[in-house]
Amino acid sequence: MSETTTRTVQVGIGGPMGPPTAMLTSRPQAAEKAGYASMWWGDHYMGWTPRSLWTPDISAIARPGTSPDTFFDPVAAMALAGSATSEISIGITTESIRRHPVALAQQFLTLQHIAGGRTVLGIGGGEGENLLPYGIPFEKPVGRMEEAIRVIRALWGSQGEPVAFSGEHFRFDDAVFGLPVPEAGLPEIWLCGAGPRMCRVAGELGDGWLPALMTAEDYADRVGRIRKARAAAGREQDPFTFGLFAFAAVAPDVDAAQPLLDHPYVKGMCMTLPASAFERYGVPHPLGESAVGITEYIPGRFGRDEILSMINSIPGELVRDYVPHGSPDDITSQLEPYVRAGLEHVVLLNVTPLADLSLARESFALTDAMARGLTYQL
Repeated sequence: MSETTTRTVQVGIGGPMGPPTAMLTSRPQAAEKAGYASMWWGDHYMGWTPRSLWTPDISAIARPGTSPDTFFDPVAAMALAGSATSEISIGITTESIRRHPVALAQQFLTLQHIAGGRTVLGIGGGEGENLLPYGIPFEKPVGRMEEAIRVIRALWGSQGEPVAFSGEHFRFDDAVFGLPVPEAGLPEIWLCGAGPRMCRVAGELGDGWLPALMTAEDYADRVGRIRKARAAAGREQDPFTFGLFAFAAVAPDVDAAQPLLDHPYVKGMCMTLPASAFERYGVPHPLGESAVGITEYIPGRFGRDEILSMINSIPGELVRDYVPHGSPDDITSQLEPYVRAGLEHVVLLNVTPLADLSLARESFALTDAMARGLTYQL
């Protein structure tokens, strides 16, 4: 007879992305008081909600004079959050295309000094909507990311001595990085992505892994790949956190969550999934049969009728499988297969207010009920 074990999954939450600036200190303080383990910022110029759909007749959150593309610089936001708190970790999901690795090394070691050792650099291959409309080349993103991590670690470990690095994407000669490591140690680096090469890099170079929008089956497969890479690199004993960034429709129960999942703002997030995700449900990706999704979906390029037609073609079953929904107990239950696969830290982004602003207060109260962790008997 197998022995039952108790496992608690830490819970993080999304950070304030735009004005008013007072929220950059008040929300992190409130999240820390509620018991959340972490607060996270995306690194965006453009959001995932098309401007053509940002109208009050679709959602009350789209008030006149507002925009779905309003974003503070996340590093500045994290500095304020880190200085206003003392326990909660602060993290980002970014890439090394817009942000050069030397800048990332300096920015996040600075944040580590400010926050007293609570900083996480989440880094992935990048997203098309933040690059292509701005004329930023989107070439070999994973290879660039891998080199960037090696550069960042070399700079952090240089102790002020000159650094040389020769790679395909970055070349340094006599580069000096004098900012010392604080007593709390180095920031953690978590990999944000789920492709085979990304998993290999996570195992070899990362301190954690934070993908988004995955089925439990795919999650288990990727955890296995990362563990294999860690073993091959001799890193099995090094600390490592298996995370998940989950967009959650938080409601009193599953039935109450269903209209939220059908809302264009919530359903449309699944446009970032690859074509293989749609194939499981017997339909092509709205962007084409070979679409990667996150690298091609540029919301600002679609008119209202066109994008509504594309979003409406997304199967409801797909959305239900990829977006945790319902009450805290429902969401806890839906995440159990991920926990059995290895999940240790889930970042819950409450998307309920996007679909129904009148439910904002209630949904955040329900989300706060999960703040101190999700407990499982396995």
